[in-house]
Amino acid sequence: MKEKVITLVISFMLCLISGCGCNDDDNGGDGYFPIDTTPPVITLVFPEDGVGDVAVNTSITVTFSEEMNPVSINDSTFTVSGLAGSVTYEAATMTATFQPSGFLAYDTTYTATITSGAEDLAGNPLNSNYEWNFTTDTAYPRFAYVVNMGNNSVSTYAVENDTGRFRY
Repeated sequence: MKEKVITLVISFMLCLISGCGCNDDDNGGDGYFPIDTTPPVITLVFPEDGVGDVAVNTSITVTFSEEMNPVSINDSTFTVSGLAGSVTYEAATMTATFQPSGFLAYDTTYTATITSGAEDLAGNPLNSNYEWNFTTDTAYPRFAYVVNMGNNSVSTYAVENDTGRFRY
């Protein structure tokens, strides 16, 4: 009986050491599970690349193909040209958000960048920096206003872009 127990213990130990048959073709055939070497990719950005008329109170977001290391998603790896702001990462949606510290400027083109310093949970970085551009709304409407002067006459005015003043 003692010999059977020793044989069983030795068999169990050999099984553990050899990986319990984990050397099939599904995981490399080397007795170990495969290591994640696939870099993350960006699947969605908001605002979209090249879009115009973006509201000045917009947050900028980027969604990744896999869960990212939250420590690697920060204000050094997610930037927007000419803006200060804070960066957060939501693991459940795999989405990073850049929240500007104030409103965006009107009629301005911004470049958002995610650098290759952003890494997935296995430590794989993006293959390269990812950039996209968007443009905000114009400051004031550039069309004429029709004003009834109360005496059955109609006058047309246009709003100046930067001052908000009327001009004739």
